[in-house]
Amino acid sequence: MFCHHKQLENWAIPAGIPRNTTYKCAASLCLDLLTEHDNRLRHQGNAAYSSEDTCFQAAHLVLMRTLLQKFTGGSLRDGPFAMQLTDMHASSSLHVDQIEGPAYERFKLCYEKFTNIFKQEDMETPLCHNPTLYSGATTVGRTIYSPATTINIALEDGRYWYFSALILPKALYNLFEVHILPIYDQPPPEAVVLAISAFWTPGMSSFVDSKMKEFVEYLQEVRDIFNSKKSGRPYYDV
Repeated sequence: MFCHHKQLENWAIPAGIPRNTTYKCAASLCLDLLTEHDNRLRHQGNAAYSSEDTCFQAAHLVLMRTLLQKFTGGSLRDGPFAMQLTDMHASSSLHVDQIEGPAYERFKLCYEKFTNIFKQEDMETPLCHNPTLYSGATTVGRTIYSPATTINIALEDGRYWYFSALILPKALYNLFEVHILPIYDQPPPEAVVLAISAFWTPGMSSFVDSKMKEFVEYLQEVRDIFNSKKSGRPYYDV
């Protein structure tokens, strides 16, 4: 499982995915990842700092579910899947939610350079998955899947940012605002976004009120820790 999501358990946030779960399609995994985002908003004391922030985060989760079919539909939703050691993945340390402007252009250049090299390797080393051949070469009578081409297209159609938002709980809001909303004609005004948040959970107004009370309690708890002997020392709440 992605290390950023397993970290939520360290913060006493319920996991949305049982440890013994095995997925056969991408959509099921994505829905469960969104459930973990829901749990973070529900159970983390400082997940939202204002009523508006709570509603905006909830609205983005509703929209992420709405767009799921766009980014997971097609021939690749049932595989082939590649094993990835998430704790060793170099991208775990990158703040992808902060990439925009000139920094994004540099990122895109490096991204395309990587995919071009990958494409050359892809063409020279075809890999087989069940009856499907996936490489950069053309083969008559077989389904062709090119990992390099898929990675390259992912940046153009927004899939890269959608899945980055899924994997990074803290970055979902910024990634959605900066990279996913601009794909569409006109981002909705704030009033519409706030209206969408009502569909995140029944009784959204009550949830927002309880979330603000929880945030006040969280701030007081932090002040108490800094004003006590616990500050500056290892502390375990058992």
